[in-house]
Amino acid sequence: MTALASLPSDQLGRRYRQAGWLVIPRDRIFASTIAAEAAMASLRDAIRSRPLVDDQPGCERHHLDESAFVDLLAPWLHCGQFQGLCRDVFQDEDVFVKYLRSRNPVHGQGEQELHSDWYQNCPHERMEVFVALDEVTLDNGPLEIQTSAVSEPVAVTCEPGAMVVMDSVIPHRGTTNRRGASRQVVSAHVGIRLRADEQALAFLRRAQAGSPARAMASNAA
Repeated sequence: MTALASLPSDQLGRRYRQAGWLVIPRDRIFASTIAAEAAMASLRDAIRSRPLVDDQPGCERHHLDESAFVDLLAPWLHCGQFQGLCRDVFQDEDVFVKYLRSRNPVHGQGEQELHSDWYQNCPHERMEVFVALDEVTLDNGPLEIQTSAVSEPVAVTCEPGAMVVMDSVIPHRGTTNRRGASRQVVSAHVGIRLRADEQALAFLRRAQAGSPARAMASNAA
């Protein structure tokens, strides 16, 4: 598929709102392949040190709700393309990360039902960010996205180090890893308008000066 992030930055928000999702390729995030590989290796090593969580059959899952993992995702969450998209779509300075997960479907398993991760009547309020630590192909369990523009879900493939950004109301699912090759993806739930019963793991930007929350992207490109 064509990476939508090849568009000029000022058109990303418009395309995202039309399609409901887009891919930001690795070379729009990292200055070099070496930098991308180093960032991915650090993230993989940290994930391996955490226990597996048995909350989804057919995959290796980790819950990564720690500030250390927000820091490890900084190259992706800080990149200019993503920060520009957040500014354009959210129109709000209080952008937060609610939770982080890692998912890797095992051979012959991993298929999910179509589901959404946010309320259907609140578009452009939350984003799902998927960071690929392996190449995502058609036969190792790619993400499928269902939009009103097409009758069948679209399988999203990408290179390692790329990120997929999707409106959280969009129906999507994991698919079967038919080949058995590793397809590890780290996902972040990012949004605005924190509910009373929710807690933010970190803030990407914070409007109030001196807030104790993490103003991670104050110097983002």
